[in-house]
Amino acid sequence: SANTHCKTDEATLFTGMFGKKVLSFCATPAKMPYEQIEYRYGLVGKVDMTYTATTIGDGPKLFYGSVANDPRSSAEVIWFQKGTYIYAVLQCSGGTCESGGPSLAVFSGKKKLLASKCQDESECDFHLPVTNNGSGPQSLSPIILVKDAPSQLGL
Repeated sequence: SANTHCKTDEATLFTGMFGKKVLSFCATPAKMPYEQIEYRYGLVGKVDMTYTATTIGDGPKLFYGSVANDPRSSAEVIWFQKGTYIYAVLQCSGGTCESGGPSLAVFSGKKKLLASKCQDESECDFHLPVTNNGSGPQSLSPIILVKDAPSQLGL
């Protein structure tokens, strides 16, 4: 779709419209193993904010958690911390989820600063290098670490 901040030589792990802004997770190179995954957020063609996670040892990383709410539904979240802020994209799938596709949440400490729903559910899909074979999620990339979501997300 045109509504992405990812370039043609990158892999799009997620992209969607949140209000007037586009949120994308873009990976380079376009095939695994990725060397970096970048969060980009802003108007089409104009990125306001980026967060770059890399394979470098103790460099910035992305975190992934999944929670089974009940037997019929589960929530996935990809999140990171930047300074005192937590940015999270949550996707719930299954019977008891509220409809409306993934949502973006931004917190400063425990205070929620932003909650925004993805406009077009058909576009807003995770394509993350994560597998879940029943014994809990496993990341296929050293850039994404499996970690429980922060408590303020209420999962």
